[in-house]
Amino acid sequence: MRKQQRKLSFLIIIALVIVMLASSVMVASPADSQNPALSTKPSIPQPTTDPTVPTATDPTVPTGTTPTSEPTQPSQPTETTAPTTPTAPSEPTKPTEPEGPSLQSRDAFVYDCRTGKFLFTTGDIHDKLYVASITKLYTAYVALLYLKPTDIVTVGNILDTLPSDSSIALLNPKDKLSVADLILGMLLPSGGDAARVLAVAAGKAYLGTTDETEYYYYEAFVREMNRQAQLLGMNDSNFKNPDGYHDPDHYMSLADAARLGELCLTSSRIMESMQTKVYTAIVHNTARDILWTNTNKLIFQDRYPEFYHPQAVGGKTGYTSAAGNCLLSTFMVEDGYLIIGAFGSETRDGRFNDTLKLFKYVDA
Repeated sequence: MRKQQRKLSFLIIIALVIVMLASSVMVASPADSQNPALSTKPSIPQPTTDPTVPTATDPTVPTGTTPTSEPTQPSQPTETTAPTTPTAPSEPTKPTEPEGPSLQSRDAFVYDCRTGKFLFTTGDIHDKLYVASITKLYTAYVALLYLKPTDIVTVGNILDTLPSDSSIALLNPKDKLSVADLILGMLLPSGGDAARVLAVAAGKAYLGTTDETEYYYYEAFVREMNRQAQLLGMNDSNFKNPDGYHDPDHYMSLADAARLGELCLTSSRIMESMQTKVYTAIVHNTARDILWTNTNKLIFQDRYPEFYHPQAVGGKTGYTSAAGNCLLSTFMVEDGYLIIGAFGSETRDGRFNDTLKLFKYVDA
């Protein structure tokens, strides 16, 4: 009986302990329920007081959080300054021509046939230039493309077209002369009459007919002069007649004058004629003789020692009021030739002085 009572007392005590533990949980203080460390539920983050919605690039947004609005598109990078356009390279400064000697001539050049280069020029080698009777060298070159030196030519009435103030070789309308003599008459005394007679004869040979007027063949030859100039690379030239009588549309350039000098070197007939000092032509049908003297003072040792130069092997003078006094010369140098042009001198002797100065200047 006594054992049952002790067992019952022990059960009652255990029950009381359980009741007391349960009561202590139920009466926990409100302050404890506010403590996150004691809370049995996870705390829910409260919204921030900043009304700005963070963007996907905002570092305050936790990883994996979906933004409430579309993120703004990243803007294209902008140049802080407009790109600077590279400055185009300026045109290379044209090398100034050597000062050279003091010249009377308005225009001048020295051309080296060995190298194909100008050693001296007074200006743009392609500028328009009036060259007066220097034209006759070119007339000789073109005429010899169609005529043989031994061909006999009758002078004819083309002399009527020659201006009264032209230089002449003293030809008469019915005279018969060889082409070789007509070239000498054109180059030594600078006969404009000989130039026009050659133009007619070469025009006939060029066209292959003889039944047109002399002036028709004369004009055909002038057209052929211009056509040949283009073929020969003389692109700055235009010819209106075969003798160089002034016409505003009759001109060459320094570059083309140098080219003409080169062409003359290829013709033994022209070179021989330019070196001839004095010549007596015989008119075939009358036996009349005509004395011609070269106007180039550079080749006369006895007559013009002050201008003579042993290396000057040819040349041609020219003059009109528009062109001034002109001279195109060829000088022999070691292994080749120099061509010197002097144009627009105020005096006749100025062109010779200038030529000698230029030769000394480049050959020194």
